[in-house]
Amino acid sequence: MKANFLIGGLMALGIVANAKAGGVDGGGGKSIVCRNSAGNITSTEILDLYEGRVMFGKNITETAEPMAVQIKNALNQIPAYSRGLIEVYVNQVQKNMKIAPAGTKLLPIDDSFEVIAPKDCSVEQAANYYNDKLILVSGDIWANLTETGKAALILHEAVYASNRLVGATNSRQSRHIVANIFDPSTRWVDIKDQLPQQALTCMSMGGGLLMWAFKDQNSSWTLQFQVLGKSYVMSKKTFSVMNAGFDFNEAKNFPIKQGDDLVGTGTSTTGFASSLFEDSDVITVSKKWEAVKDNQGQIIKGYQTPRYYFSWSSGTFPKTSTSESLLNCSVVIP
Repeated sequence: MKANFLIGGLMALGIVANAKAGGVDGGGGKSIVCRNSAGNITSTEILDLYEGRVMFGKNITETAEPMAVQIKNALNQIPAYSRGLIEVYVNQVQKNMKIAPAGTKLLPIDDSFEVIAPKDCSVEQAANYYNDKLILVSGDIWANLTETGKAALILHEAVYASNRLVGATNSRQSRHIVANIFDPSTRWVDIKDQLPQQALTCMSMGGGLLMWAFKDQNSSWTLQFQVLGKSYVMSKKTFSVMNAGFDFNEAKNFPIKQGDDLVGTGTSTTGFASSLFEDSDVITVSKKWEAVKDNQGQIIKGYQTPRYYFSWSSGTFPKTSTSESLLNCSVVIP
């Protein structure tokens, strides 16, 4: 899928949360910086890669290959359907990055929520995505990064910019993605793998979710995600709805039935998403019978309709979730 098609579709759905005049400003990448008693840098490593090694046990591969080669190789690790938008931002970051003069420092942006750093070292701001036309990079930190570190910083800015388009307000998931890109043992599956052509396209009215819904060979519903928890899904992630009471066509057709005997009743299902990457997410889907209301919000007596709701909780990052929001499966992306 071409990146402009993807962005246009998400804007049409109202999912793009921070696309003020097309911008995703406000994010920034950080680095682990160690200094000597004179304040001079002795070593530095992009936070994404450090966390990948220390927190998640990733086998980060450092090579002496030129930064451009490593960026190209890294992009090739991302499945095709998810790669386009990140590639656009990689090019934009490289085109518009400005190295700040030596002796200056970037002020911290409080969007990383890091929890670990080496003793006697600190987390410092390496880059500030000021706007689409100006990405500031600390000259002192940049000069001390390895070729792999430079490639990782540019990938971080690109991935995080993409995620901010769909509502991300912190960089934790983006950092995890970058760390896995630089671990050759990570296995990625395209998010549209085995997706039936007739699958419904669904979004949450609260934003932060774009998915497909379809019946599998056992006539149970499967949900397959493109945006989840206000971030892009990079590798195929699904959730099986093991409850015969659900029919996601109802979230497309919004049937209205006579009577009010079912109002206040419903059913729900909760379980773990399945994926080779970040596979412990908790998904809850609910179906609730509600009274029918007119355009002024007044109840129309004698009628009822089923409504579908969705919520998510990350299994990778603590206290990261989305609240229950209404589902709409009548979505058509132009």
